[in-house]
Amino acid sequence: MTDKGIILSVNDVPEGKDVYNPAVLMLDNKLVVWGREESRATPTDATVRTFWLPQNPGTTLEPLADAYIFRGENGWTQEDPCAAIIQGQLVIGVVEVEWSPTGKTEWMGHKLKSFRMRFYAGSDWRHLEPFAEGPLGMKDIRLVDLGKDGIGVYARPKPDIGFTVIPSLNALTPEVITEAPALPIPHDEDEWIGTNAVYRTSEETNLLLLHSGRYDAQGNLDYRAEWLFHNFATGEVSERYVLAVRSDFPDGPAKKPELANVIFPSALIWNDNETVDFYTGCSDAAIGRNTYPASLFAA
Repeated sequence: MTDKGIILSVNDVPEGKDVYNPAVLMLDNKLVVWGREESRATPTDATVRTFWLPQNPGTTLEPLADAYIFRGENGWTQEDPCAAIIQGQLVIGVVEVEWSPTGKTEWMGHKLKSFRMRFYAGSDWRHLEPFAEGPLGMKDIRLVDLGKDGIGVYARPKPDIGFTVIPSLNALTPEVITEAPALPIPHDEDEWIGTNAVYRTSEETNLLLLHSGRYDAQGNLDYRAEWLFHNFATGEVSERYVLAVRSDFPDGPAKKPELANVIFPSALIWNDNETVDFYTGCSDAAIGRNTYPASLFAA
């Protein structure tokens, strides 16, 4: 493990709002960050905005001019982005949440009716168009480019992780995602796991950045950042390795007290100096970063 990580600052954010649970990619020699921007007091104004780090390594995110803003519409909000380069295109996924008085789940005084993932693709962060959506009730769907083998799709039939392969983005449908067979990843009965980002590390192996969650004895959420290797040719998975917990980052505000121990892993960025930067959401209120030796993730 490294020393305690840092919390990034974010410029030009409206008063009373936080940016957290980011997606992070290196694009055109820029470290680009898509962050969930949301008021501390409510979840119903969530959007996804694009930022970047002007310095490397920088500690302050700046808004990226002319970037697409994910706002949602018709009673839906958009949040918790993911990002990948798939068959030469930038692909962004966001979680869409439908808020309605007829919803059965209450969160911070509002009724949540349903949720799903929506996917956008384009040539760059300015020009994105929606092309697919996931099944209702499923988050944490992630894509990875497998080259000649197609596109890997990691699904999230809670509490498991599913996996399937499709030939192109046009084949990404709710039915294909729903039918993805579960991977043999052990987990306790009282915990759930989900894929946050995927990185191809060899001809047949992907590295999965995961979160695992459970409720503690007081009813508070407790999340960890983990990772494992998945051999998509044989279906084998490695053991799960713990990467970070919330206490590995400085104390800070939480959206709600029961979210104080939540860490939502976002991305791994490999650097030229044989280190890897890890980005994460912290307590649904901030973005954290820590640095690890690249050898930690060697197969």
